[in-house]
Amino acid sequence: MQNFLLSIAFREAGTILAKWADEVRVKLDGGKTNYNLETNRNHYRTGDRVCPVESVIQLFQKFLKRYLCDCEAAEPLFRTPSGEGVQKEAIQMLLKEAACQCGVGGTIGSHSLRFGGASALWTAFKDASVVRRFGRWASDAFHSYLWEDREYSRGMAASMLRADLAPT
Repeated sequence: MQNFLLSIAFREAGTILAKWADEVRVKLDGGKTNYNLETNRNHYRTGDRVCPVESVIQLFQKFLKRYLCDCEAAEPLFRTPSGEGVQKEAIQMLLKEAACQCGVGGTIGSHSLRFGGASALWTAFKDASVVRRFGRWASDAFHSYLWEDREYSRGMAASMLRADLAPT
């Protein structure tokens, strides 16, 4: 599992002023999906119940000493009590447990996050280049993950029936 490192620019006299943060930047180490290049992803406040900035603030509040100084800045964001990065298998187990508790069985795993992320990006932007870059896809394989939302297909059958396919 890759290490997720975080940068917060809101500091004053050694105190993190995270409650005013409107953005969080996640640094992803290079890997096979992005030609081994480091990547940064900026996420902003959503104003919704699920918000990446609020989630990070909650994490900081829970582990205040960890983030109060730069001494652990190079450490994985998600780690075990012994300080090791959380492994992919642990994430898979948590996802499977959560799926079972929600009544969704089957093959939910860590790859489901990639699948869902690609579909959500596609639904939001309808731009394959955004999906590819933001999802750090090295190939066009992500196309097999894309699912359109229901609204995308509204009027599709009617449009297909009206299509003029006569040779010109």
